Amino acid sequence: MLSNQRGIVMNKSTLLICSLIVVAVVAVVAIAVLSAQDGQDDDQTEWDSPVPLSAEMEMKIKQDYLDFRTKVYHPDATVDDVTIDTYYGTYGSCVAVMMTDAFSDYTDAIPIETYETIGGIWIIYNSSNEILIWEDGSFHRLQEAFDSGLLTRDNLREIEFNNPAARHNWWT
Repeated sequence: MLSNQRGIVMNKSTLLICSLIVVAVVAVVAIAVLSAQDGQDDDQTEWDSPVPLSAEMEMKIKQDYLDFRTKVYHPDATVDDVTIDTYYGTYGSCVAVMMTDAFSDYTDAIPIETYETIGGIWIIYNSSNEILIWEDGSFHRLQEAFDSGLLTRDNLREIEFNNPAARHNWWT
């Protein structure tokens, strides 16, 4: 038997049970506090779907892509030959898109997903096509846009969140 300063007598098993209860209560409180703080930090983990592009902006991006890539190899191509496959959102003056044209053959037959890591964010692809950043008539690769300050790490996280290729395994 043990006795404390107030004269309460406890045996060792009662002391052990009381200690375990205190530890359990502290753990529950810690989990509750951490859960309450989840979502209040600077790293946002959920975003709304991007606001659709206007028809005018979509046409401008398609025309710029035609001039940037398609007409180099196919001088007779028109804007009707260009498609915005996926729109990932607008970030300041930048628009994140995956483009294709009637002449490109981006294979979906890659046996495994491919990815690139930019700013610690995994950008996952399920084809040989890539996400491009359009800004004021020019196209940039994601790494270039991030390195030059056009995109932030949070922008990259949101792009990846909006990436249909990664919806099943988004963990950044």
